[in-house]
Amino acid sequence: MKTGILLTITLLGAPLASAYDLVADQSTLTVTSIKSGSFAENHSFSGLTGSLQSDGGVAVSVPLDSIWTGIGIRDERMRKYLFDVANNPAANFSAKVMKMSDIAAMEVGESLLMTIDGEFALNSAIQNIPVAIRVTKQADDSLRATTVTPVIINAAAFGYVDGIAKLQELAGLPSIATAVPVTFSIVFSD
Repeated sequence: MKTGILLTITLLGAPLASAYDLVADQSTLTVTSIKSGSFAENHSFSGLTGSLQSDGGVAVSVPLDSIWTGIGIRDERMRKYLFDVANNPAANFSAKVMKMSDIAAMEVGESLLMTIDGEFALNSAIQNIPVAIRVTKQADDSLRATTVTPVIINAAAFGYVDGIAKLQELAGLPSIATAVPVTFSIVFSD
């Protein structure tokens, strides 16, 4: 994952009367890395911004410089050598939701499961990836979209292999996996 995750998630296109905004303090994006063959660690991003428009268009921006791994020097190295945040501050995801009328008709607490064909744009590369999500209408009429299964991002498809190799070298590790699972839980509220 090299250029940010400006997740343009066109996943909740119900015919809504007004635009919804992403609620940053209720939204998360997590990446799990695996090093040395079997040691897994979760890393998160903060500062998500975005909106859900009444026509179903959703734009979500996740600044890559917000990576948090729990180790300051690793965060700095990931920003510089993996993500190259100076040139690639965000990544993008876009999709179109089916059965948008079903989303508009949802009752509070009701959920819909769906698989959307998403388009990920990371580090100047674009890949189509199916994403299984659950959309839930919450008590305050906000919508929460969460991954049902992790989305697997392959570093080679987005030009991240060299950055991972540099991190591996700097940390003196025998290996760092080049495919990572990504999960998200994003809330939109009016």
